[in-house]
Amino acid sequence: MAMMTWRSIDECVHEAVEQLNVDIDECEIHVWPQQWSNTACGADEPGTFSGCAMTKAHCVVVICNKVACVFHNGEFAYRIHEPTEEFWCSLDHQIMPGASEDRSRLDRAVNVTV
Repeated sequence: MAMMTWRSIDECVHEAVEQLNVDIDECEIHVWPQQWSNTACGADEPGTFSGCAMTKAHCVVVICNKVACVFHNGEFAYRIHEPTEEFWCSLDHQIMPGASEDRSRLDRAVNVTV
């Protein structure tokens, strides 16, 4: 699976801006290549197929008003409503959990659905 293009990153940012209903100038944008253990890039769901190959894909995190939208490999993964210190640590280390991984430790508002 190829890494995303800058156009795809731009699309993630614009999707986040629409979801958060904010102006892009109000947002922090973080982008980095993240290594995954398979081609699902953190979106391992029952009944889906992914290849067993180390895969590098971009992680895009858009933060505005302390709410973060996280994208893996060009796909919306999840929203963090009230980031915890562990979220900020994960962001600093550039390793965000996948969409199918437990991320409750990253969000104080764990009962909020996307």
